[in-house]
Amino acid sequence: MDSEQDDGDLTYFIMFQLDVVTQAIQAFGEHVKRQAERLRESKRFLTLSKDLNLRQTLVLSHSIGHPGTLYTVLTHSNSNNITKVTARNDLEDLVRRKLMTTSKRGKEVIYHPASTLRARLDRKSR
Repeated sequence: MDSEQDDGDLTYFIMFQLDVVTQAIQAFGEHVKRQAERLRESKRFLTLSKDLNLRQTLVLSHSIGHPGTLYTVLTHSNSNNITKVTARNDLEDLVRRKLMTTSKRGKEVIYHPASTLRARLDRKSR
């Protein structure tokens, strides 16, 4: 052990431990910032989605957090354990509200978040 060779001086050990604690505090600070942003975004969704059901709010929230994700009646149905009719109604309601748009992949309808969704959320948070 190094402390046996330097007359019991633990300065290096204390400095190392202080560095570890500093890194942990910085990582915790970043975590708190990310959680605060998630909370702010959740509040924005609540103001936007007063008359949306929980499933619709969750799919919109997921689409913001995971850009490029494609949604279908089947994926919405499976992820929420609901019938395809209910899933289609949820998604089509979001399209009617201009919160999602659609495209086709063969015969399948693909749902995407509207390009204006982020801007609408930002406006609601003011």
